[in-house]
Amino acid sequence: MTSIITDNELRKALRQEAELMHADTARYLVDAYYQMQTMRIMMEGRERAQEQGVDRNPGRFISITADFFMSAEKEIQAWLDRFSGNNELGQWAREQKGIGPVLAAGLLAHIDFDRTTCVSSVWSFAGLNPAAVWEKKTKRPHNAALKVLCWKIGESFVKTKSRDGAFYGQLYTQRSQHEWAKNLKGEYAHLRGGRRYTYKPSTASYKWMQAYYKGVELDGTTREPILVGKTVKTTAKMSEEERIAAGGIIMIPPQAIHGRSRRYAVKMFLSHFWQVGYEIKYGKPAPNAYVLEHGGHVHKIDPPGWKPLQNAA
Repeated sequence: MTSIITDNELRKALRQEAELMHADTARYLVDAYYQMQTMRIMMEGRERAQEQGVDRNPGRFISITADFFMSAEKEIQAWLDRFSGNNELGQWAREQKGIGPVLAAGLLAHIDFDRTTCVSSVWSFAGLNPAAVWEKKTKRPHNAALKVLCWKIGESFVKTKSRDGAFYGQLYTQRSQHEWAKNLKGEYAHLRGGRRYTYKPSTASYKWMQAYYKGVELDGTTREPILVGKTVKTTAKMSEEERIAAGGIIMIPPQAIHGRSRRYAVKMFLSHFWQVGYEIKYGKPAPNAYVLEHGGHVHKIDPPGWKPLQNAA
């Protein structure tokens, strides 16, 4: 049975050793970090409930357990900090707003440049290939842990979008505006009924897909839908043809716009991560095997903070 680490010299030695950690170990520790984080947050919630008299568990034990998970979480973070900080690609990733030591370590641990010949293979491995379908009783076509990691990266970009130099957060904002412009023209009506855009009638999302709204009003950072009728009840009594005749638009719901915009920013980041990693590893320009559409144009955007290698004349 392994004893709890309490010796400062041992902690220091492990942190130094973490710089040369194997990718498999880093992958395990990234998962462990987020598990510890989840447990710590849960225990802190129980602690608050105990203070409010809702939870009758002895507060002292809950508090100590929360402190234990916090300590383990910080120690694992320190190891992953050394691991990703000792890697040139990890250093580039960490320079991007929204990417910290743990997220950078997760990417380094999951993406193997000996097995990914182009960025599209990275997207597929991360579950970001919209054409991929996971059929029943077949092997999952993507890596579940990396897909979750990319979701966390996307949400981190969203949270940091207002910071100076938040390149990918600003890409998210720009893409969101682009997606809304198309949505308000009804250009996503053909997606209705697809596997990602099927909603139960009892949900708020259903109304967006059934032309209940004829536009949106921007209220701060949220968009309030404008009903076709005076109330939801009167709008529901109208047929879809009547709602469309009254200006109703078949649109995808706000969370779908958010998801599309977030995935766009993440895919751009992964393309840059792969390009920088490829050029570091092989010392030659990365193949231009990717393009992303934006604003009606298709073009390449260079990685921020990185001077791409050029082909020899």
